[in-house]
Amino acid sequence: MKERLSRLLQKVSQRPPSGEGPVEGIPLNYPELVTRAREEWLAARALFENVSDPDLVDHAIHLITATEKKYAYLLRQAKADGAAGDIY
Repeated sequence: MKERLSRLLQKVSQRPPSGEGPVEGIPLNYPELVTRAREEWLAARALFENVSDPDLVDHAIHLITATEKKYAYLLRQAKADGAAGDIY
C-alpha cells in the first residue's frame, strides 16, 4: 500500500520537461498537454480513494482541485485556440 501511494504521489507531483510551455511562435501540443493533465487528475482521484490518514486526505483533496482546474483550463485554451478538435 505504501509503495502504491508513493507511486501515485510521484506521478501527481511530476514536473513538465524543461523548456515546455508557451513560447512565442511555437504552438502548444494541446492533445499531449490535455492527456497529461487528465492523467494527473485521475491519479489525484486514485490517491484520494486510497488514503485514510486525515492529512493525506486533505492533501489529496487539494490535488484533485488543482489538477481539475488545470485540466479544465487546458481544455478551454485548446477550444479558444481552435485545437479542441484534435483532443476529442
